[in-house]
Amino acid sequence: MNSYFPHDSNARNDAKILKVRMKYGAEGYGVYFMLLERLRDDSEYMSVKDYNMIAFDLRVDASLIKDIVENFGLFAFADNGECFYSESFNKRMLIKDEVSNKRAAAGKKGAAKRWNGKAIAKPSSENSKAIAKPPEDDGNKSKVKESKVNKTKRQQTTAPVKAAERPAEEPSSSSSSILDICNFWEGNGFGQLSPFTRESLVDWVDDMRKAGSPEPEKLVLNALRTAVESNVRNYKYVNGILKNWESKRLLTVAAVDANDSERKTNQPQRRYGKPTRNEKLPDWAEPGYKPEHKKVSAEDRARLAEQLQKLRALGEKN
Repeated sequence: MNSYFPHDSNARNDAKILKVRMKYGAEGYGVYFMLLERLRDDSEYMSVKDYNMIAFDLRVDASLIKDIVENFGLFAFADNGECFYSESFNKRMLIKDEVSNKRAAAGKKGAAKRWNGKAIAKPSSENSKAIAKPPEDDGNKSKVKESKVNKTKRQQTTAPVKAAERPAEEPSSSSSSILDICNFWEGNGFGQLSPFTRESLVDWVDDMRKAGSPEPEKLVLNALRTAVESNVRNYKYVNGILKNWESKRLLTVAAVDANDSERKTNQPQRRYGKPTRNEKLPDWAEPGYKPEHKKVSAEDRARLAEQLQKLRALGEKN
Protein backbone atom coordinates (compact mmCIF):
# COMPACT_ATOMS: atom_id res chain seq x y z
CA MET A 1 0.00 0.00 0.00
CA ASN A 2 3.04 2.32 0.06
CA SER A 3 2.43 3.18 -3.60
CA TYR A 4 -1.35 3.61 -3.30
CA PHE A 5 -3.13 6.86 -4.23
CA PRO A 6 -6.87 7.58 -4.72
CA HIS A 7 -8.25 7.55 -8.27
CA ASP A 8 -11.77 8.68 -9.25
CA SER A 9 -13.57 6.21 -11.53
CA ASN A 10 -14.95 9.12 -13.60
CA ALA A 11 -11.67 11.07 -13.85
CA ARG A 12 -11.81 10.76 -17.64
CA ASN A 13 -14.82 13.14 -17.67
CA ASP A 14 -13.09 15.97 -15.80
CA ALA A 15 -13.20 19.15 -17.91
CA LYS A 16 -9.41 19.57 -17.99
CA ILE A 17 -8.67 15.91 -18.67
CA LEU A 18 -11.36 15.88 -21.36
CA LYS A 19 -9.41 18.53 -23.26
CA VAL A 20 -6.30 16.33 -23.05
CA ARG A 21 -8.27 13.37 -24.42
CA MET A 22 -9.72 15.49 -27.24
CA LYS A 23 -6.22 16.45 -28.36
CA TYR A 24 -4.16 13.33 -27.63
CA GLY A 25 -6.72 10.57 -27.09
CA ALA A 26 -6.00 7.67 -24.76
CA GLU A 27 -2.26 8.35 -25.02
CA GLY A 28 -2.63 11.73 -23.33
CA TYR A 29 -4.86 10.22 -20.63
CA GLY A 30 -2.29 7.52 -19.92
CA VAL A 31 0.61 10.01 -19.83
CA TYR A 32 -1.29 12.17 -17.30
CA PHE A 33 -1.74 9.28 -14.87
CA MET A 34 1.85 8.12 -15.37
CA LEU A 35 2.91 11.62 -14.32
CA LEU A 36 0.76 11.23 -11.16
CA GLU A 37 2.46 7.90 -10.48
CA ARG A 38 5.86 9.63 -10.69
CA LEU A 39 4.64 12.30 -8.24
CA ARG A 40 3.45 9.54 -5.89
CA ASP A 41 6.93 8.02 -5.82
CA ASP A 42 8.47 11.32 -4.66
CA SER A 43 8.50 12.00 -0.91
CA GLU A 44 7.24 15.59 -1.45
CA TYR A 45 4.89 14.67 -4.34
CA MET A 46 6.82 16.93 -6.74
CA SER A 47 8.82 16.38 -9.92
CA VAL A 48 11.74 18.24 -11.47
CA LYS A 49 10.72 19.95 -14.71
CA ASP A 50 13.10 17.92 -16.89
CA TYR A 51 10.86 16.95 -19.79
CA ASN A 52 13.57 15.06 -21.69
CA MET A 53 14.28 12.82 -18.70
CA ILE A 54 10.56 12.23 -18.06
CA ALA A 55 9.96 11.51 -21.76
CA PHE A 56 12.74 8.89 -21.68
CA ASP A 57 11.12 7.24 -18.65
CA LEU A 58 7.62 7.18 -20.18
CA ARG A 59 8.85 6.42 -23.74
CA VAL A 60 6.97 9.33 -25.30
CA ASP A 61 7.91 12.60 -26.96
CA ALA A 62 9.13 15.43 -24.70
CA SER A 63 6.82 17.94 -26.42
CA LEU A 64 3.81 15.84 -25.33
CA ILE A 65 4.99 15.89 -21.70
CA LYS A 66 5.55 19.66 -21.79
CA ASP A 67 2.14 20.37 -23.33
CA ILE A 68 0.22 18.27 -20.77
CA VAL A 69 2.14 19.71 -17.81
CA GLU A 70 1.98 23.38 -18.84
CA ASN A 71 -1.08 24.01 -21.01
CA PHE A 72 -4.12 22.26 -19.50
CA GLY A 73 -4.21 23.60 -15.91
CA LEU A 74 -3.60 20.13 -14.44
CA PHE A 75 -0.36 21.00 -12.66
CA ALA A 76 1.10 23.90 -10.66
CA PHE A 77 4.72 25.02 -10.35
CA ALA A 78 7.02 25.80 -7.44
CA ASP A 79 8.10 29.37 -6.81
CA ASN A 80 11.47 28.81 -8.46
CA GLY A 81 9.77 27.24 -11.50
CA GLU A 82 12.04 24.19 -11.42
CA CYS A 83 9.45 21.69 -10.13
CA PHE A 84 5.80 20.96 -10.78
CA TYR A 85 3.06 19.27 -8.72
CA SER A 86 -0.70 18.63 -8.69
CA GLU A 87 -2.83 20.54 -6.18
CA SER A 88 -5.76 18.08 -6.37
CA PHE A 89 -3.36 15.12 -5.99
CA ASN A 90 -1.71 16.74 -2.93
CA LYS A 91 -5.12 17.33 -1.35
CA ARG A 92 -6.05 13.67 -1.68
CA MET A 93 -2.69 12.48 -0.41
CA LEU A 94 -2.94 14.86 2.59
CA ILE A 95 -6.13 13.12 3.68
CA LYS A 96 -4.55 9.69 3.22
CA ASP A 97 -1.38 10.69 5.10
CA GLU A 98 -3.33 12.24 7.99
CA VAL A 99 -5.39 9.09 8.47
CA SER A 100 -2.30 6.83 8.17
CA ASN A 101 -0.33 8.91 10.68
CA LYS A 102 -3.22 8.90 13.11
CA ARG A 103 -3.55 5.11 12.93
CA ALA A 104 0.22 4.66 13.30
CA ALA A 105 0.25 6.87 16.40
CA ALA A 106 -2.70 4.95 17.87
CA GLY A 107 -0.88 1.66 17.22
CA LYS A 108 2.27 2.85 19.01
CA LYS A 109 0.22 4.11 21.93
CA GLY A 110 -1.59 0.78 22.19
CA ALA A 111 1.67 -1.17 22.06
CA ALA A 112 3.19 0.95 24.81
CA LYS A 113 0.11 0.42 26.95
CA ARG A 114 0.17 -3.36 26.45
CA TRP A 115 3.81 -3.69 27.48
CA ASN A 116 3.34 -1.20 30.31
CA GLY A 117 6.84 0.20 29.91
CA LYS A 118 8.59 -3.18 30.39
CA ALA A 119 11.56 -3.88 28.17
CA ILE A 120 11.17 -6.70 25.67
CA ALA A 121 14.88 -7.48 25.62
CA LYS A 122 17.68 -6.22 27.87
CA PRO A 123 21.41 -6.30 27.02
CA SER A 124 23.59 -8.37 29.30
CA SER A 125 26.69 -6.81 30.85
CA GLU A 126 28.67 -9.90 29.85
CA ASN A 127 27.33 -10.16 26.34
CA SER A 128 26.53 -7.32 23.97
CA LYS A 129 23.68 -9.29 22.42
CA ALA A 130 20.16 -8.63 23.70
CA ILE A 131 18.71 -11.48 25.75
CA ALA A 132 14.99 -11.68 26.25
CA LYS A 133 14.07 -11.65 29.95
CA PRO A 134 10.63 -12.40 31.35
CA PRO A 135 9.13 -10.04 33.97
CA GLU A 136 10.24 -10.75 37.54
CA ASP A 137 6.76 -11.69 38.68
CA ASP A 138 6.54 -14.45 36.05
CA GLY A 139 7.80 -17.11 38.53
CA ASN A 140 6.47 -20.64 38.44
CA LYS A 141 2.79 -19.78 38.62
CA SER A 142 0.33 -21.98 36.86
CA LYS A 143 0.23 -20.92 33.20
CA VAL A 144 -3.25 -22.35 32.82
CA LYS A 145 -4.59 -20.13 35.58
CA GLU A 146 -2.73 -17.08 34.22
CA SER A 147 -4.09 -17.58 30.70
CA LYS A 148 -7.67 -17.69 32.06
CA VAL A 149 -7.12 -14.45 33.99
CA ASN A 150 -5.60 -12.69 30.96
CA LYS A 151 -8.44 -13.91 28.73
CA THR A 152 -11.03 -12.52 31.16
CA LYS A 153 -9.25 -9.16 31.31
CA ARG A 154 -9.08 -8.90 27.54
CA GLN A 155 -12.79 -9.64 27.25
CA GLN A 156 -13.55 -6.90 29.76
CA THR A 157 -11.30 -4.28 28.18
CA THR A 158 -12.10 -5.02 24.54
CA ALA A 159 -15.87 -5.46 24.81
CA PRO A 160 -17.49 -3.81 21.75
CA VAL A 161 -19.34 -0.56 22.34
CA LYS A 162 -22.67 -0.17 20.64
CA ALA A 163 -22.91 2.59 18.04
CA ALA A 164 -25.64 4.41 19.94
CA GLU A 165 -23.46 4.46 23.11
CA ARG A 166 -20.38 5.97 21.46
CA PRO A 167 -19.81 9.61 22.35
CA ALA A 168 -20.14 11.96 19.38
CA GLU A 169 -16.98 13.93 18.66
CA GLU A 170 -17.69 17.61 18.32
CA PRO A 171 -14.89 19.40 16.45
CA SER A 172 -15.02 23.16 16.57
CA SER A 173 -16.64 24.78 13.54
CA SER A 174 -13.63 27.04 13.05
CA SER A 175 -11.32 24.06 12.46
CA SER A 176 -13.64 21.71 10.55
CA SER A 177 -11.78 19.68 7.92
CA ILE A 178 -11.99 16.45 5.98
CA LEU A 179 -10.06 14.75 8.79
CA ASP A 180 -12.71 15.87 11.32
CA ILE A 181 -15.40 14.38 9.08
CA CYS A 182 -13.47 11.09 8.81
CA ASN A 183 -13.00 10.93 12.59
CA PHE A 184 -16.69 11.65 13.18
CA TRP A 185 -17.67 8.96 10.65
CA GLU A 186 -15.55 6.28 12.35
CA GLY A 187 -16.35 7.37 15.90
CA ASN A 188 -20.13 7.38 15.59
CA GLY A 189 -20.95 3.98 14.16
CA PHE A 190 -21.17 4.71 10.43
CA GLY A 191 -18.85 1.83 9.62
CA GLN A 192 -15.24 1.26 8.63
CA LEU A 193 -13.58 4.13 6.79
CA SER A 194 -12.51 2.38 3.59
CA PRO A 195 -10.75 4.23 0.72
CA PHE A 196 -14.07 4.25 -1.18
CA THR A 197 -15.91 5.81 1.79
CA ARG A 198 -13.17 8.40 2.29
CA GLU A 199 -13.41 9.40 -1.38
CA SER A 200 -17.19 9.72 -1.04
CA LEU A 201 -16.78 12.09 1.93
CA VAL A 202 -14.37 14.21 -0.11
CA ASP A 203 -16.85 14.25 -3.00
CA TRP A 204 -19.60 15.45 -0.64
CA VAL A 205 -17.50 18.44 0.41
CA ASP A 206 -16.46 19.19 -3.19
CA ASP A 207 -20.07 19.07 -4.39
CA MET A 208 -21.18 21.45 -1.64
CA ARG A 209 -18.32 23.82 -2.46
CA LYS A 210 -19.07 23.77 -6.21
CA ALA A 211 -22.72 24.55 -5.44
CA GLY A 212 -21.58 27.67 -3.58
CA SER A 213 -22.37 26.48 -0.05
CA PRO A 214 -20.41 28.34 2.64
CA GLU A 215 -18.33 26.13 4.97
CA PRO A 216 -19.08 22.82 3.16
CA GLU A 217 -17.10 20.79 5.76
CA LYS A 218 -19.33 22.15 8.53
CA LEU A 219 -22.43 21.38 6.44
CA VAL A 220 -21.40 17.72 6.03
CA LEU A 221 -20.63 17.43 9.76
CA ASN A 222 -24.07 18.81 10.62
CA ALA A 223 -25.68 16.27 8.26
CA LEU A 224 -23.80 13.45 10.01
CA ARG A 225 -24.94 14.75 13.41
CA THR A 226 -28.54 14.83 12.17
CA ALA A 227 -28.22 11.21 11.07
CA VAL A 228 -26.83 10.23 14.50
CA GLU A 229 -29.71 12.02 16.25
CA SER A 230 -32.15 10.15 13.99
CA ASN A 231 -30.25 6.89 14.70
CA VAL A 232 -29.94 6.24 10.96
CA ARG A 233 -26.23 5.79 10.24
CA ASN A 234 -26.57 5.20 6.54
CA TYR A 235 -24.68 6.67 3.56
CA LYS A 236 -27.81 7.16 1.43
CA TYR A 237 -29.65 8.79 4.33
CA VAL A 238 -26.89 11.38 4.87
CA ASN A 239 -26.68 11.98 1.12
CA GLY A 240 -30.43 12.64 1.06
CA ILE A 241 -30.08 15.16 3.91
CA LEU A 242 -27.37 17.07 2.01
CA LYS A 243 -29.41 17.14 -1.21
CA ASN A 244 -32.50 18.35 0.68
CA TRP A 245 -30.57 21.15 2.39
CA GLU A 246 -28.92 22.19 -0.86
CA SER A 247 -32.23 22.30 -2.77
CA LYS A 248 -33.76 24.51 -0.06
CA ARG A 249 -30.74 26.80 -0.16
CA LEU A 250 -30.96 27.14 -3.93
CA LEU A 251 -34.64 28.13 -3.69
CA THR A 252 -33.63 31.18 -1.63
CA VAL A 253 -31.12 32.38 -4.24
CA ALA A 254 -32.36 35.21 -6.46
CA ALA A 255 -33.30 34.27 -10.03
CA VAL A 256 -30.63 34.94 -12.63
CA ASP A 257 -31.22 37.75 -15.13
CA ALA A 258 -32.41 37.17 -18.70
CA ASN A 259 -28.94 37.53 -20.22
CA ASP A 260 -27.47 34.86 -17.94
CA SER A 261 -30.39 32.54 -18.66
CA GLU A 262 -29.96 33.01 -22.41
CA ARG A 263 -26.21 32.37 -22.11
CA LYS A 264 -26.80 29.07 -20.30
CA THR A 265 -29.41 28.04 -22.90
CA ASN A 266 -26.93 28.60 -25.74
CA GLN A 267 -24.19 26.56 -24.09
CA PRO A 268 -23.53 23.17 -25.71
CA GLN A 269 -25.37 20.33 -24.01
CA ARG A 270 -23.44 17.45 -22.45
CA ARG A 271 -24.37 13.83 -22.89
CA TYR A 272 -22.65 11.18 -20.74
CA GLY A 273 -19.94 13.69 -19.87
CA LYS A 274 -19.17 14.50 -23.54
CA PRO A 275 -20.04 17.85 -25.22
CA THR A 276 -22.55 17.78 -28.06
CA ARG A 277 -22.78 20.33 -30.83
CA ASN A 278 -25.95 22.39 -31.33
CA GLU A 279 -26.56 23.02 -35.03
CA LYS A 280 -29.13 25.42 -36.45
CA LEU A 281 -31.62 23.80 -38.79
CA PRO A 282 -31.55 25.09 -42.38
CA ASP A 283 -34.52 27.10 -43.61
CA TRP A 284 -35.84 24.25 -45.77
CA ALA A 285 -36.08 21.96 -42.67
CA GLU A 286 -38.27 24.40 -40.72
CA PRO A 287 -42.05 23.63 -40.63
CA GLY A 288 -44.11 25.64 -43.10
CA TYR A 289 -41.15 26.39 -45.37
CA LYS A 290 -42.08 27.51 -48.91
CA PRO A 291 -39.39 27.60 -51.58
CA GLU A 292 -38.81 30.90 -53.31
CA HIS A 293 -39.69 30.82 -57.03
CA LYS A 294 -37.35 32.70 -59.32
CA LYS A 295 -37.91 33.46 -62.99
CA VAL A 296 -35.35 31.90 -65.33
CA SER A 297 -34.29 33.96 -68.32
CA ALA A 298 -34.19 32.60 -71.88
CA GLU A 299 -30.40 32.73 -71.86
CA ASP A 300 -30.21 30.63 -68.65
CA ARG A 301 -32.63 28.10 -70.10
CA ALA A 302 -30.57 27.78 -73.28
CA ARG A 303 -27.38 27.35 -71.27
CA LEU A 304 -28.96 24.67 -69.04
CA ALA A 305 -30.35 22.81 -72.08
CA GLU A 306 -26.88 22.83 -73.67
CA GLN A 307 -25.28 21.42 -70.48
CA LEU A 308 -27.95 18.73 -70.22
CA GLN A 309 -27.38 17.69 -73.85
CA LYS A 310 -23.61 17.37 -73.20
CA LEU A 311 -24.25 15.18 -70.14
CA ARG A 312 -26.55 12.89 -72.09
CA ALA A 313 -24.00 12.55 -74.91
CA LEU A 314 -21.28 11.74 -72.37
CA GLY A 315 -23.49 9.06 -70.77
CA GLU A 316 -24.22 7.43 -74.15
CA LYS A 317 -20.51 7.42 -74.98
CA ASN A 318 -19.58 5.67 -71.71
